[in-house]
Amino acid sequence: MARDVGGPANGDVSTHLHAGRATADVTLSPGHAGPIRIVIRLRTPDGRPLIAEGVSVTLSNPNAGIEPATAAARAAGKGQWGVAMATPVPGRWMLRLDILISDFDSLGVEGPVLIK
Repeated sequence: MARDVGGPANGDVSTHLHAGRATADVTLSPGHAGPIRIVIRLRTPDGRPLIAEGVSVTLSNPNAGIEPATAAARAAGKGQWGVAMATPVPGRWMLRLDILISDFDSLGVEGPVLIK
């Protein structure tokens, strides 16, 4: 599930994704079409940092005919990840995170984000 959260004055877009064993606070900066930086903060349902072995980010915009593009995020600290991507057109994008917990455990969460 996802919840879009309006960004601060600088135009960032934030969303909260959750699925059973994980929550993710995701910020896309800036929140408009073009190159963006995505920062991900993973947590367990009880609020502790979720330590993962890997995170991949997929963005797609089927309404604009844009197929999914996936990039591997880089670890940036305890439970934090980051990646640079691009949203070439404004609109409603689908954001998916595939989180590798261990060699035998992974999960996925997704939700919409509105890019201006």
